Amino acid sequence: MPAGLQITKPHFVARDARPYLGIAATVTMQTIGDHADRLFPELFAWFAARGIKPAATSFIKYNFIGMSHGPEIEIAAPVEKAIAGDGHVKAGTLPAGRYATHRHFGGFDGLKTTTGALFDWISAQNLASDTDENSRWAARLETCHTDPLAEPDETKWETEVACKIAD
Repeated sequence: MPAGLQITKPHFVARDARPYLGIAATVTMQTIGDHADRLFPELFAWFAARGIKPAATSFIKYNFIGMSHGPEIEIAAPVEKAIAGDGHVKAGTLPAGRYATHRHFGGFDGLKTTTGALFDWISAQNLASDTDENSRWAARLETCHTDPLAEPDETKWETEVACKIAD
């Protein structure tokens, strides 16, 4: 486990459906951070140009991680009501349902450990994440509740990892 990483106990949370807007990208595990650093400001500039404010904290939505190509992600932010995108920025909806979630405190290098622990816990509950026939997640999210630009001390960073559970 990376130094300074602390993980809370996983638990279930019921969530309502939530519209969001996001920018999709196919990345590598090594370039997720670079894409986030570039695409979050791009997304927020798109919002600002249209007078839109995010309804809550932005997130990374993992759609697929396959052996043949890198992770497909969306850099996204929730909105109060469904809003049309423009092709580059796409509209989506996080589905309602039961989510397994927990938080970690520490740098982003600990997210792999935290995510693995969450999926191990889901399996230990005899449950599975909500995926389709192509192994695409309905909703697998990382939400950083700390702005790394405002808080340089990685030990104070708080990130929630959540995954929708299959019905």
